[in-house]
Amino acid sequence: KFNQLLNYYKEYFLLIDKFHFNSTQTKVVFNQFLSGIDGKVIPVVTSGIKDNRKPLNIHTRVTFGFIGSLNDYKGFPLLKSIFTQLYNDGYHNFKLKVYSGELIGFDLECPAIEYCPPYKYSEISNILSSLDCIIVPSKWYETFSLVTLEAMGHGIPVIVSNNVGAKDIVSQYNPYFIFSSSLDLKSKLQSILSNPGILESMNDTILSHSWNFDISKHSSEILEFYKSLK
Repeated sequence: KFNQLLNYYKEYFLLIDKFHFNSTQTKVVFNQFLSGIDGKVIPVVTSGIKDNRKPLNIHTRVTFGFIGSLNDYKGFPLLKSIFTQLYNDGYHNFKLKVYSGELIGFDLECPAIEYCPPYKYSEISNILSSLDCIIVPSKWYETFSLVTLEAMGHGIPVIVSNNVGAKDIVSQYNPYFIFSSSLDLKSKLQSILSNPGILESMNDTILSHSWNFDISKHSSEILEFYKSLK
């Protein structure tokens, strides 16, 4: 039955002339199962993504942020474990603010982790402005990550796992902020806590680049893509 369903999907996917892939990762996965397909990678944007980039000034404590579900596939248990290890190893110059809407209060195992109350999308700018770095540690493939783009639109550095499609965007600024394993992530966080200037340098890079992720430019790219099919 599974083979029948798989073949059914393959049949109608192969009727498509061109695919719009929202990330290189999506393209790679589709090409694994569908040979000979054609398409173009165009990162997705929403009208809520604005150019709100500002300089980052980190003082004695680095404030990290995690936005999303606490489920394993989103990578939060891994992230919590690493930050707990760092705290127990003597790294106390950080705070991890978690926005999931599932818990409120401080973590019982690591007092540097705070579960924040639910928020409305209209409050996202204020939330991001209070952070020095966002982490997107997904364990499962994630086709993109609008949180990544939203954060970078505020000048906030983002650390993403190699499973996140928005690594395409992050790599344009600094591939260092893409991690491939739990040990790699821990090592990067240790380096940042020992030298928060790494985040300020990434912020400088984000500010120095042209901002090409607005909805008008995205709309033009999509229209050109479809015009090419005529």
